[in-house]
Amino acid sequence: MRGRKFSRKTISVIVKKKVFKMGPKRDLKPIFDELSRILKPNRVTYLSPDQSDEAGILRAYTERRGIVAAEYVVREEYGVNACDVFYEFKGYDIEAGENKIEVKAFRNGMHKTIELTENEHEKMREIEGYKIFVVEDAWDDNPRVNVIEDPRSLILNKRGRDKPQLTIETETYYECEEARWREKWIKQKLERCNNFPFLGCL
Repeated sequence: MRGRKFSRKTISVIVKKKVFKMGPKRDLKPIFDELSRILKPNRVTYLSPDQSDEAGILRAYTERRGIVAAEYVVREEYGVNACDVFYEFKGYDIEAGENKIEVKAFRNGMHKTIELTENEHEKMREIEGYKIFVVEDAWDDNPRVNVIEDPRSLILNKRGRDKPQLTIETETYYECEEARWREKWIKQKLERCNNFPFLGCL
């Protein structure tokens, strides 16, 4: 193993010398010493991470973890393969046989209102096997996945907001407050327990 590592390092050095034509060695220490003598900072600024997430990086990471968790549930609970179609903008995130699954993931926090875009709302109305998976604590090792079997029965409020573009556009979306979707999920869970008591109520 050592011989292989030494061989790769030797090749790398040879390539660098050939491409960059390294000149005579320069002693930079006097320059650095001079800079350290001249530069005397008189201000210290403490920076904290930006929590606004204007670029949507944290949101995208949360969504990705939610989709991974949802795919696991699809394989374990439905016994079918899960196909990630998030980047195809079909109005849902996962295809699993006859089921089309939209994933709403939350990192943490108290308020978990789910929002559907116009496209997602339209597909929910059209597709019989449309489901919503609400993933809580998506950043944890063991996130919780709540399956809404019939989201069309949810009470959704139609909203509008300005969407920043080169010009300001209005975006329409539909939201369902956490209390409403959670009530639906609990009712659905109780019905399942009553119809199939041998499965347990966990």
